[in-house]
Amino acid sequence: MKTKLLSLFLALMASVGTIFAQSGTCGDNLTWNLNNGNLIISGVGTMENYLNSYAPWSDYRENITSVVINNGVTSIGDGAFLFMSAINSISIPNSVTSIGEASFGNCEGLITISIPNSVTNIGNGAFYGCKNLTSPVYNDYVFAYLPTSFSGTYAIPNGIESISGSAFHNCRNLISVTIPNTVVSIGEDAFAYCTSLASIEIPNSVTNLESAFSGCSNLTFATIDMTNPTINLQNLPIDTLIFGDHVESIPKSMCKDLTQLSYVEIGESVTSIGYNAFEGCTNLHTIQWNAISCNGYSKVSESPLANLNYILTSLKFGDKVSYIPSFLCYQQKGLTSIEISNGVKSIGKYAFAENSNVTSISIGNSVKSIGDGAFNSCSKLDSVYWNAINCPDLSSYPFPVVDYRPALHTFVTGNDVVHIPSYVCYHGADGYNNTYSALSSITIGENVESIGANAFRGGHLNYHGVTIYWNTNKIDMLGESPFTSIASNLTFVFGKNVDHIPARLCYNLQRIYSIIIPSNIKSIGNEAFRGSNLSSVTIPESVTRVGWKAFSDCEDLPIIDEIRYADTYLVEAVDKDLSSYTIQTGTRFIGSEAFYNCTSLSTITIPNTVEDIGSDAFMSCGNLESITIPENVTTIGDMAFYNCAKLKTITCKSIIPPVCEYIVDDYKYNLISLYVPGESINDYKTADEWKKFIRFMQSARKH
Repeated sequence: MKTKLLSLFLALMASVGTIFAQSGTCGDNLTWNLNNGNLIISGVGTMENYLNSYAPWSDYRENITSVVINNGVTSIGDGAFLFMSAINSISIPNSVTSIGEASFGNCEGLITISIPNSVTNIGNGAFYGCKNLTSPVYNDYVFAYLPTSFSGTYAIPNGIESISGSAFHNCRNLISVTIPNTVVSIGEDAFAYCTSLASIEIPNSVTNLESAFSGCSNLTFATIDMTNPTINLQNLPIDTLIFGDHVESIPKSMCKDLTQLSYVEIGESVTSIGYNAFEGCTNLHTIQWNAISCNGYSKVSESPLANLNYILTSLKFGDKVSYIPSFLCYQQKGLTSIEISNGVKSIGKYAFAENSNVTSISIGNSVKSIGDGAFNSCSKLDSVYWNAINCPDLSSYPFPVVDYRPALHTFVTGNDVVHIPSYVCYHGADGYNNTYSALSSITIGENVESIGANAFRGGHLNYHGVTIYWNTNKIDMLGESPFTSIASNLTFVFGKNVDHIPARLCYNLQRIYSIIIPSNIKSIGNEAFRGSNLSSVTIPESVTRVGWKAFSDCEDLPIIDEIRYADTYLVEAVDKDLSSYTIQTGTRFIGSEAFYNCTSLSTITIPNTVEDIGSDAFMSCGNLESITIPENVTTIGDMAFYNCAKLKTITCKSIIPPVCEYIVDDYKYNLISLYVPGESINDYKTADEWKKFIRFMQSARKH
C-alpha cells in the first residue's frame, strides 16, 4: 500500500512539475506562457534566437495551436516556431520590426498570416515549408513568401523594398516574376529551384543580391541593371545576359563557366569589367557592346574577353559608344569583321590586334584618334571602309603590314568624309618602299576636301595594279600627289559628278601610263599630270581649261614634228631651234611655256580649233614679229608674249575679246599694232588688258 501511495505521489508531483513548466523567459525582458494550446509572448524587447537550439516551448509543439505576441515585443527569433505544424493562427503586433530566419518554417497548419508594416526585416525561409498558406505573405515593405502551389506569372507589389531569402523557393510552376524598381535587397535562395522560371530582370534599385537562383534549371534569359552587381550566376543555364544601362561595373569571373551563354549585352554606363569576366563561357559568340567609355586595359590578360579566342564571332558597338578600350579584342581570332559605330571617337591601342581572321573593318564617322597597333597583324584584312568625317592626321599607321606582305585589297572612304588623315593607308616602312601590297582599289569619297601627307605612302607594289576611284569635286589643289610612292600601275576613274581634276593630282606619278578623261570633266588643274609617265591621254570636248604645266615633263607623250602633244593639248616644243611651225589642226590648247625660249621661231600658224593659249606660251621668242590669234580663242594666259623683242603686230580674230592679263611687256603696248574685228573694236578698247594698247586697227588684212 505504501508503495502504491508513493508511486501515486511521485506521479502527481511530476504532473504538477509539468504544469509549472508551461511558462518561462525567451529574452532579457520577455516571458512566455502556454495555456490550453495558446502560446502568449509578453514583455518589451527582442526574442532570443533558437535556430541552433530548442525554443523553451518546443516540447509542446504538438499542443500549440495559436501564438499571440503582445505589443512590446520587437523581434521574433530565428527558428522560434520551427516545425510547429499544429499552429493555425499567429498574431503579430505593430511593435515587431524583425522576423527571424526559419522562424515559422514548416508550420504546415498555418493557413493565413498578417505581417504588420512595422516589420522591415524577415529572415531567410521564415515561412519555408508552410505548405498550407494559400496567399502570398508580405507587408508594404517586405515580401516573405509565395506559396509553392502558385502557378503562372507573379508581379511583386510596387513599394516592396526587400525580398526575403527563400521567398519563392521551390515555386516550380512560377513562369515569370516582375520585380519593381523599389526593391533594394533580394535574399539568399530567394528564387531557388523555381524550375519553370525562364527569365528574370533585376532592376537598378537592387543593391544587395548574391546567390538567389540556384537550381533554376530553365533560367535562360537574365537582365541585370544593378549599379555594381555581385550576383552569382555560376552553373545556371543562361543563354542571354543583358547588363542594363545603370550598371557601372562587372566584377571579374562573374559569369565564369556559363557554358550555355551565347549572347551578352554590355550597358551604356559600364566603366570597368574585371578580367576574365567571361572565362569558361565556351559558347559566347555574340557581344553587343554599349559601354560609352569603359576604361582601357594595360595588357591583354586584363581584357574581359580574354579566353574567348576563336569563340567570339560577333562584336557590335552601340551608337553611343565613344571609346573602345585598349586590348579589348586582342587575339579574338573568331572575328571576321569589325564595325566601329558612328559614335566612337577613340580606339585604344591594340584594341583589335592579332585578329588574324578579320577580313573587313568599317570605321565610324566620329573617329578622331586610333591608338598604336590598334589593328596590328590583322593578316587577312581585305577591306577598310573609312567613314571618319574629319579625323586629324595620324602619327602612326593603323593598318600595318604583316611581314611586309599585307592582305588589304580595298580602301574606301565614305561620302561624308572631309579629311583623309596622314598614314591612314600607309603600307610598308621606311627603307621598304617596294614592299609587296595586295592593295588594288582606293576610293576617294565625294566630300573629301583634303588628304594628309603620306596617307597612302609605302610602296604598294601590286603586280595587278591599283585603281583609284576619284569622286570628290571639293579639292582644287594638292601640295603633292597623295599617291606618289605607289609603285604599282595606276588607273584613275573619275566619278560622274566630278568636273575638275585637282592641281598636282598625278604630279610625278611614275606608274600612270594612260588616262581617259571622262566627258563630265570641265577643267584640269595646274601640274595635274606633270612629270608622270603618261604616254596616252584623251581629253574630251567638255574640258575648257587646262592649268599651268598640266602635262609638262611627261616625256613619254607622243612627239609630232618635234612638238609633244597630249591629245588636243600642245605640251611643248621639244626642238627649241624651230624657225617656223604650223600647229596641227584639232589642237585646242597651247600649253604654258609651250614655245618658251624658242629664239629662232619667226613664224607660227595657229589653227581655228585653238581655244586657249597658256601663260608664257611664246615667252622669249625673240624673232617672232607677228602673231594671229584665231577666232575661237577665249583665254590667253599671263605673259603669253613677254620678251618677244621683235613682235610688232598682233591680229586677234575673236569677236569677243579673250580674257587675258599682262600678255606683253609694258612698253610694248605703245608699239604693237593690234588688229581686231571692225565690229568689236570698241569692245577691245574697253576690255581689261586690251584697252592698254594704243594702236588699234580694224582687221582689214590677214597676218
